[in-house]
Amino acid sequence: MSHYTRIFVNKMSEAIREEIGQEELHDKEKFAMMFHAMANMAPAYMYVELTGNQVNSLEFNHMANKLIFNYNKEEPKAAG
Repeated sequence: MSHYTRIFVNKMSEAIREEIGQEELHDKEKFAMMFHAMANMAPAYMYVELTGNQVNSLEFNHMANKLIFNYNKEEPKAAG
């Protein structure tokens, strides 16, 4: 796991523990909404905020897919 990945995994895990109840993690619809927010919407908002480039979530996802293709050197493994 890269340094940056570890930072974000730790912070997201902390936020999930503190802000989202266990019952929400076991509700399939809420779980899907949480992952959509975490994996799609939040990074797109952060990109716009940091760069000022106005893109929608689909445009951001296209850029993210290029990054995945270029940087996909390690498979995700459970933290531990």
